Amino acid sequence: MSRGQLMDRFTMWFLVIVGACVLCGLFTRVACVMAAGFLVMTYLAHPAFPWYPQPPNTEGNPVFINKNVIEALALLALACYPTGRWLGLDAIVLRPFCKYKGETAA
Repeated sequence: MSRGQLMDRFTMWFLVIVGACVLCGLFTRVACVMAAGFLVMTYLAHPAFPWYPQPPNTEGNPVFINKNVIEALALLALACYPTGRWLGLDAIVLRPFCKYKGETAA
């Protein structure tokens, strides 16, 4: 197996595992940051600068910001909020390890 094929296989499995973690709510924050990092790397590989030629199969006419930047920002916003602890597998996995401190009356 060549180095390129190995990298293709690694990328495919990375996308499957990180995407499944985000969808199922398992290790949500880590998965969102890793997915956002991947999207930033894909943006840096083909930046949407007006003076660069567009890669083939480009959707729309991006100038400086393309869909990868928007998706990375959305994933970073998800990483900032504890959405996985409300609903998802994080809520089930972390419940025995973290004590919930409910609101107390003042």
